[in-house]
Amino acid sequence: MIDATDRCAIDDIHYYTSAGENTSKRIQLPTVIAIVKGDLLSLEGLSQFKENVSKANISLPVLWIDARSKDAVLSVLNILLKQIGR
Repeated sequence: MIDATDRCAIDDIHYYTSAGENTSKRIQLPTVIAIVKGDLLSLEGLSQFKENVSKANISLPVLWIDARSKDAVLSVLNILLKQIGR
C-alpha cells in the first residue's frame, strides 16, 4: 500500500516496481500496488499524482482504494491470489 499523501509516494512506487529488474535470479513475487489516501489530496495534487503514476509505465496492477473498506482490501487480496494461482 502506498500513501498518496506521502512526499515519497512516487519514489516508493518506483522502488517496488523496479525491485528485481537488474537481477534475473530474483524470484518474481505476486505484487499489487494499492494507493490509499487519494481522497486527501487536492484536485491538483491528485491529478499530478495520477499523471506521475501513468508516466511510470507500471505493468503491475495499480488500484486506488479506501483501506478502511473491507471490500476494497479483499479486492486487492483477490488479485494477489489470482497471481499466485498462475
